[in-house]
Amino acid sequence: MSIFSEFHSSSRLPRILVAVLAILSSTLLLSYSRISSTTYSLLWPEPEPMSLEPDDDLSTVFDGISPMSYGKTHRPPMKGMPDKLVADLPEQYIPSLDGRTKRLVIVGDVHGQKTALEKLLGKVHFDKTKDHLILTGDLVNKGPDSAGVVNLAIELGAHAVRGNHEDRVLYVSMAMNKDSESPQSMSDKVDLETKVYEKGHEEEKDDKDPKAAKEEYLANEALLDRGDKPEYQTARSLSKGQLEWLSQLPLILKVGRIPSNKDLPPAFENMVVVHAGLVPNVSLADQDPRAVMSMRTLVYPVDELRRDAVKRWLKEKAEKKNRGMVANSQIDEDEVDEFLQKIMEAQGLSSDHEGDDVAVPTDGREGSKWWKEWNRFQERLAKTTTTEAEVKAPAAAATSNDDNKPGEVDASQKKHKKDKKRRQQTAVEKELSGMTIVYGHDAKSGLTVPDTYGNGKGHTFGLDSGCVYGRKLSALVIEARPEGVVHGITQVKCEKAVEP
Repeated sequence: MSIFSEFHSSSRLPRILVAVLAILSSTLLLSYSRISSTTYSLLWPEPEPMSLEPDDDLSTVFDGISPMSYGKTHRPPMKGMPDKLVADLPEQYIPSLDGRTKRLVIVGDVHGQKTALEKLLGKVHFDKTKDHLILTGDLVNKGPDSAGVVNLAIELGAHAVRGNHEDRVLYVSMAMNKDSESPQSMSDKVDLETKVYEKGHEEEKDDKDPKAAKEEYLANEALLDRGDKPEYQTARSLSKGQLEWLSQLPLILKVGRIPSNKDLPPAFENMVVVHAGLVPNVSLADQDPRAVMSMRTLVYPVDELRRDAVKRWLKEKAEKKNRGMVANSQIDEDEVDEFLQKIMEAQGLSSDHEGDDVAVPTDGREGSKWWKEWNRFQERLAKTTTTEAEVKAPAAAATSNDDNKPGEVDASQKKHKKDKKRRQQTAVEKELSGMTIVYGHDAKSGLTVPDTYGNGKGHTFGLDSGCVYGRKLSALVIEARPEGVVHGITQVKCEKAVEP
């Protein structure tokens, strides 16, 4: 054997060892990766499905959740809000057979679409001497003629509520004029227009576009950002009188009861008009002004807190069973859902929030639609509470029926026994009981009225049907007739002003 052969044989052995070690290392690495990516292993076996044990105390699972409240205290005044957040519609404008007004015409979001508004009023044969117009807010912005819409509303003597777009325009207008309203500027009698002219004139000397300089100056002067440009343009298009009229619009307009010589449908016993919505079980005076102008849904913080409490309870339960060897990933979400339902049923709680669960308004789409929750709230009041008048009526009936024969039971007494199972309404519930809300704001949902709105079932009427997006402008027309109060929906097609 040559020296070369001996060297070649001796060098092959380390190479083989290196190859074997590489294969072993790769195998171990792949095995580790598979083990580490798997929740369970021989050392950490898959747990058995959780089940209720006889000694499980379900009544204490939610004990760690602190009580919550919303809308239970009066809010301090907010800058820029109208003198009255809640206003009453004057009685002279409530439809009646013997009064001045025969019809209420309540119109959804117009958004500067004056032509569509005129077309709609023409279609219902609006007569200023016999009819009264109410607008659900967002008269301005997006469309081509905000000033024209406001001017028409003023000319017709209309009532309206403040929407989120009016609020933004008024905020921008206030910011634009903050310097001109300061003591220094008042004493010097220098307004914003003068400053703009002077600043623009100076910029002209520097060979800059005076129009661009004016826009830039106004933006800086009024602390505006790019998102405020539409509101700025609208504010500049409105007269001082129009801005003043908008600034005094209430957030909530109480129409109240529309009288009739017939039994009224529920919709007209206690009516209010708002732009966006109201939170159930919160008095009108304590509603959040911003939410009234912008809300779309309600979320219940307690839902997440209860879910977290069930997770902790299941983890503690599993740790006891497995001697502390439980990973967070072992708490299955479906299992959490299952036990959450069981625990809530054991505690007499409902996922429909039938108790005193606190609801928080949001302008997003998550959570429950506020109007669905409002209708559930009204149904719950009708089923579980009784008014003061209903409590007094059986007693009066019992006094007047003393001549009944022995064993004879009056119908009112039967009702009284049934009503004993119902509690008396709180002050807030009494204020809100039977209240129907007419609102706008939610163009995405479109026209949203009770299933059979001809006879007033349901307690919400959503009238924003996306006119500014080329859809329709809607009106709820309520009329007093000899046969009673009737109502219906009238719509007209709109020209598209902006994209959705």
